[in-house]
Amino acid sequence: MSKSRWHHNFLARIDTKWALADETAALKREQQTISEQLSRAKSRLPRVHEEIQSLEATIAKASESNRDQWQRRLESAQAELAQFRETVVNGEARLQAITTELEQMTADMEICGKGASVDELRAHLKSVAEAKAEVERIEAIKAEQEGILASLGDDRDEQIEALQEQRSQVLADIALGNATKAALDKIDAEIGGLLQDKGGEHIRSIESHRQAHQTLAGLRSRLEQARDHYARLSDYTNELLAQALRSEAERVGETYFAHAKEAIDAFQELVAIDRILRDVAGDSSASFLPPAWWTMNMPAFMLECAKHTELHDAVSGVLYSAQRAVDGGLIDASEAETRDRLRGKGFPV
Repeated sequence: MSKSRWHHNFLARIDTKWALADETAALKREQQTISEQLSRAKSRLPRVHEEIQSLEATIAKASESNRDQWQRRLESAQAELAQFRETVVNGEARLQAITTELEQMTADMEICGKGASVDELRAHLKSVAEAKAEVERIEAIKAEQEGILASLGDDRDEQIEALQEQRSQVLADIALGNATKAALDKIDAEIGGLLQDKGGEHIRSIESHRQAHQTLAGLRSRLEQARDHYARLSDYTNELLAQALRSEAERVGETYFAHAKEAIDAFQELVAIDRILRDVAGDSSASFLPPAWWTMNMPAFMLECAKHTELHDAVSGVLYSAQRAVDGGLIDASEAETRDRLRGKGFPV
């Protein structure tokens, strides 16, 4: 895939991520609204139940003349109860659907938020620099054209255009019977006066004005497009930088986890040797361990690569806990293994 094609696809993924973030925010607002509606409905249900029971008791004791009145109130309360129940059922179903949608959107955003390497970051920053340079180039040319226009010092082109517009209006008025040919002749005379030429200088000046105006109009349009393009690319830079940093963290994390088991084994062996040394010396001051060493932890880091390590608890945030190793008998086991190894080397321990 070409770099430009990759760049387009990458920016499209960022656009998707941002769109998903907006949809997620809208869903969470809806979730909050429905939760509040459910809370109100559920708090009202017991009172409606009590009201229905009270009305049923009243109807049982009511006289024939009053029974219809109480019956209508009962039917109204029963309808209200049915409405509240429907609100609860529909609301809970919608909340469940929102929860599912949010889980999927979160997963999709995570996918869209991955993938940028340092090389891809460089390619993007190069595109941003090129877009900025194009803006500056067009601005310089535009300034040059504005200088040319100012140096001409002749506004007859604009005057003629204004008169031509008036002429169109007068022609329409003549057709409608609201003006005479005399009005048209007056405008034509003014235009003729502006177009009078001795040696062709006036016409050349007008033509130069027209060309400078048209060039400047085109440059303004191109400059607006170039600025929009530069601004759009710049908007993506922080997102791309964050993704590239995340990719770099994953790369370093792979190295970290690859050597973690070796570091943990070495740590436990050093603790075991320290125990043996203190036994041999008969003095705790012989220890080379740092104070409160048993409180030390090795962090797991919340990285994707942590999920693939064989070390237990890697996704909990703590890859290794010295206290847990002591409590779990890992240090004792390491000491026994270390004594056997040292004895094999000739150490009388």
